[in-house]
Amino acid sequence: MKTLFVSLWRRLPVPLRRTLIRFVVPTYTVGVLGVVRDDRERVLLLRHRMREDDGWELPGGFVDKGESLYEALRRELREETGLDVQVIKVVRASIPRPGHVEIVFLTRALACDLLIDDREVLQARWFDSTDLPRITSPHQAADIDSLGTKVRREL
Repeated sequence: MKTLFVSLWRRLPVPLRRTLIRFVVPTYTVGVLGVVRDDRERVLLLRHRMREDDGWELPGGFVDKGESLYEALRRELREETGLDVQVIKVVRASIPRPGHVEIVFLTRALACDLLIDDREVLQARWFDSTDLPRITSPHQAADIDSLGTKVRREL
């Protein structure tokens, strides 16, 4: 049976095989986030316009086709905050919800002057590690905690 399937599969035109694979193989969106620290060890958090009722969260966004993870992170941070960053290491890679892969990086801001894109961002602020607000996502709060900074948990 398997041999028959393989024989039939090989006879199909390549574009048709690719289309069939898309229906069978799960696909994912890929997002990148940055735990951005400055030279005073403050953490950058944002409130996004698309989620106005939510609290503070890490900056980041989706990876574009053909873009590396580092390129995507740098682009997103530049678009949302005007910052250039040095990427230091991966903090977490996970699938926080079906169909979405999320990679979180520890980064260092090369400068601290924020230039907010107000089409995407309501607020951006540097927080002292001893005075962090409630973070919307438990995953993101755990990412910050894993780097030695404790996030406020109460609502």
